[in-house]
Amino acid sequence: MKFKLTPFCQFSKSQKIILVTGLVLFLVGAIFYSNRKYRENQFSDTIVCLSGDCASGFGKIQYPSGEIYSGQLSNKIPNGKGKMEFKDKAIYEGDWEMGQIEGYGIYTYPDQNIFSGKFRKNKREGFGKFTIGRYSIQGKWVKDFLEGEALLGYEGKKWSGFYQKGKLISGYGILFYPEGKRYIGQAQSGKRNGIGHLENGKGEILEKGNWKDDRKI
Repeated sequence: MKFKLTPFCQFSKSQKIILVTGLVLFLVGAIFYSNRKYRENQFSDTIVCLSGDCASGFGKIQYPSGEIYSGQLSNKIPNGKGKMEFKDKAIYEGDWEMGQIEGYGIYTYPDQNIFSGKFRKNKREGFGKFTIGRYSIQGKWVKDFLEGEALLGYEGKKWSGFYQKGKLISGYGILFYPEGKRYIGQAQSGKRNGIGHLENGKGEILEKGNWKDDRKI
C-alpha cells in the first residue's frame, strides 16, 4: 500500500495554522528539554557523591562550595526529603523539589533561631513559626516576609501584632535591628510605642520601660 502525501500548499488556512503551531511547540519543547538536561548534567558533574545512590535514590553529596546534602536525590539533585548543611552553619531539613526548598521544613539559622513551616522556591511562604531565643512568632509568610496578624509567644502567654513585609507595624511583637538587637513590646506606626524592652542578640536586656516614637521615656 502506498501513501500519498498532500502538498503543504493544498492545505486549508486552518490546517496550515495547526501544523505550523504544532511544529513550533515541538521545537520549543525539544530545545527546552535539551537545555535543561545539559544544565542538570553540567551541574551534577561538579558535585561529589560521598555515599549511597546519588543518581536516583538516597545518598549524600557535597557541593564545590562546601555544602553537604543527605537525602533523596535525582541525578545528584535534592528531590524529596533531605537535609542540607550550609557553609555558614545553617541547616535545613525537609522537603525539596529539583534542587529547591519546596514544601514543609525546618530551617535553623547560624544564630540558632529556627523557622518551621512552609516554603516555596527557597522562600518562606505560608503558615509558619519563627523561634527567637525564648520567644516565638506564629503567622503567615508571603515571599519570605511575615505579613498580617501574628502571635508573639512568651512564657506561656500570647500577644497579637500586625506586620507588613516582616516589620511590626502595630500591636505587640518584635522589631528587629542591625547587629542582632531586637525590641519586644508594643508598637504603633512601626515604632516603639508603649511598654517593652530592647535586648541584644544574646537576649540580654539593654533598656526597658515606656517608649514613645522609638524613645524611652
